[in-house]
Amino acid sequence: MAAPKNAWQVFDTTEPVLVWRFSASTPDDVAVARVVADVVAALAPLVTTTAPLLTEAEVFAGGLGARFSSRLTGRDERGAIVSADAVDAGAQLRAWEPSLEAAYVRRFAALEHPAVAVWADREGARLALGVGFFSTAHVNARDTEVFGHNHARMVAARDALVVVARRLGARLDAPMSPSAGA
Repeated sequence: MAAPKNAWQVFDTTEPVLVWRFSASTPDDVAVARVVADVVAALAPLVTTTAPLLTEAEVFAGGLGARFSSRLTGRDERGAIVSADAVDAGAQLRAWEPSLEAAYVRRFAALEHPAVAVWADREGARLALGVGFFSTAHVNARDTEVFGHNHARMVAARDALVVVARRLGARLDAPMSPSAGA
């Protein structure tokens, strides 16, 4: 097998490689709906989904189907830069590189995993929000050209999410790489 064209990966696990979190006080259902709408809008450069958001348990349980769509950039099998709106990051990686070896595909191009997922859990007046990255597409800098496209989306979404969190008086914990939060 030729070396894979894409450095980013999608692992066969329901655990994200990176998570962003914040929680806010939400006095009623109207406030929750407004916060969720603001979060969904802030994350638009990175991921699209619809309200109501899934819970964290539902996201980590897997089997998300077409619930999330993320704009991804990668390389096709000729090495050209290509972009797509992908509901399944593993399927998109496989589509761009159909000659990937079966063992590689099972380990690093897993099916039925979104690139990014968003969730919300409410307990009383607290609304906890999370953004999970289930592929390394937005943080893998080994291919600087591909990284430039994917990471720019991540930065734009994080910047917009910071505005939402600050407006709510919340602290956003949003590392930009898996090791940054350790």
